[in-house]
Amino acid sequence: MKDKLRFRQPGKKDKEQVMKLVRILYEKDDTSQIEIWNKGYSNYLPWTYVAEINGQIIGYVCLGGTVESLSIGDLCVLPKFRNKGIASKLIELSIARAEKANKEYIEVNAHRWNETSQKLYKKFGFEIIGETERGLFRLRKQLQGGPHSKKSAIGLKIENY
Repeated sequence: MKDKLRFRQPGKKDKEQVMKLVRILYEKDDTSQIEIWNKGYSNYLPWTYVAEINGQIIGYVCLGGTVESLSIGDLCVLPKFRNKGIASKLIELSIARAEKANKEYIEVNAHRWNETSQKLYKKFGFEIIGETERGLFRLRKQLQGGPHSKKSAIGLKIENY
């Protein structure tokens, strides 16, 4: 039997699994974010999507933004599920959300040392447009079409849970 990958928004009951990913993402860089996520978990739910296989959350993306843009704040996949296209699908989902919301562009910050993530975002048309005050690269993808665009998240079905 083939494992079924699905995408959905998490609920309160998913906190333990999502927090496991948050800890992986921030344990080496900014541990203060772990406590911020832990205390404000419910506030992040409307902006978060998870990738799940057989009831196990294996990745997540947390979005934010402004009137004209959407930003990818966090994106993490469990180590044993990396290099299987999960992060790519979460980026596709994020781009589709930005287009549906008629945003002009989508942005993400990436560490200078994280060439893997920079390469992945560039694969989707993101370009480095500058640096943040913290020395992170700012990458941006200009969007075309908003809700009427022919582009969409290829084969992604998002389920409410």
